[in-house]
Amino acid sequence: MSEKQTLVLGVKDCPQPLSWIILSLQHVFAMFGATVLVPYIVGLPISVALFASGVGTLVYIAFTKAKVPVYLGSSFAYISAILFAKEALGGD
Repeated sequence: MSEKQTLVLGVKDCPQPLSWIILSLQHVFAMFGATVLVPYIVGLPISVALFASGVGTLVYIAFTKAKVPVYLGSSFAYISAILFAKEALGGD
């Protein structure tokens, strides 16, 4: 039997300062881990991934007029495709 769950914070709610800091740190660790780990696994420069993520995020924020705050970073979904393309093109 499932219980009805309530949201801790609504979409327009602002967390308390301590919760805000903890949630921000959690996001940074998750974001940074994915953005650094994916290029490391596939052998691409990490600096390029960080730069592209930053530019992509700024462009996204500009197009949405900052209504949808989001971080655009690396995705583990494309690791096999990137490795296959590198192999096909003879890259190391």
